[in-house]
Amino acid sequence: MSKLNIKNAKFATICVHGSGGADPATGAVSMPIYQSSTFAFESARAGAEIFAGQREGYVYTRIGNPTQAALEREIAFLENGEAALAFGSGMAAISSVIFSLCKSGSNVVASNTLYGGTHQLFMETLSRFDIAVREVEGTDINNFI
Repeated sequence: MSKLNIKNAKFATICVHGSGGADPATGAVSMPIYQSSTFAFESARAGAEIFAGQREGYVYTRIGNPTQAALEREIAFLENGEAALAFGSGMAAISSVIFSLCKSGSNVVASNTLYGGTHQLFMETLSRFDIAVREVEGTDINNFI
């Protein structure tokens, strides 16, 4: 399906076809799963540039890899977004958001019915960073104001 027609398709069709079509280098219609943890560089300089973010490429899978980049690209496409981020776990996503948005002296208001790992992060870990967390009854939206 052409990129021109895909935007007029229904959501299920868009999910099947995705944003990219066949790989121009191989003709593959499915993205391979890259299981490598590390990547080789053409030179030490190239590796340093990639690691510094001055050049496109991959260093270590924990930081990103082609499979993750493809997933993020497809999610952004499906959601009509500019970009998306994929994490290895929900706790990785929650921790990244909290530590990106909060600083010492911040106050977080959270529901009193949280996943155990999130509760532990909020009630035990964040206080070490001088981030206060106030638990409220989550069934009343007014408690979050």
